[in-house]
Amino acid sequence: KQWYQRRVAITAGGDNRISMEMHGTVPEELSLQGDRNSVLSQGAKAPMTAAEIELEQVSKDEAVMRSTMQTHSATLPGLNLPVTQDLSDSLTKFKSGFINYLQVKLDTDKEELKLWDCSNISPADLPSKVPDDEPRYHLFNFQHDFEGEKMWKCVFVYSCPGYNVPVKQRMMYSSTKASFLGCLEQMGIEVA
Repeated sequence: KQWYQRRVAITAGGDNRISMEMHGTVPEELSLQGDRNSVLSQGAKAPMTAAEIELEQVSKDEAVMRSTMQTHSATLPGLNLPVTQDLSDSLTKFKSGFINYLQVKLDTDKEELKLWDCSNISPADLPSKVPDDEPRYHLFNFQHDFEGEKMWKCVFVYSCPGYNVPVKQRMMYSSTKASFLGCLEQMGIEVA
């Protein structure tokens, strides 16, 4: 009954005027020393079992270990497959502007990148060049006008028709993509 009366007094005065509530079961807990002990106990850690203490230490050790490890990349490095001479020659022609489209196939048996198609096409022809049954890399030199000035942008497309392609082939294409783009950069072909 006393608690109910006390709660009514608090809400009647408004909770925003009370900075701290003290609860006690014995008169010593409501003294000045009891107030100091209460403030100290609020900042103290909760009591833990030996298993909880050990688990907390393991978590701290793991955090320290993760912070000291070098974290350059969360993925494995890509595959660096060789480029056939035919593809290398076609990339040179592409860079020079003699052709505006290249299709590159990854030969999984020989583990090399080879030329599959090269030609001069319009942007409207590009969707018809994407095969329905195998992944490919495509390079298209897109010519357009910007503020009255002729511009060329090399567009890289990695096409993969979905889950009907074997996992090994999908993995090899996705793992080789970064090294192939690096090869293009080394040849001076800037991909948009």
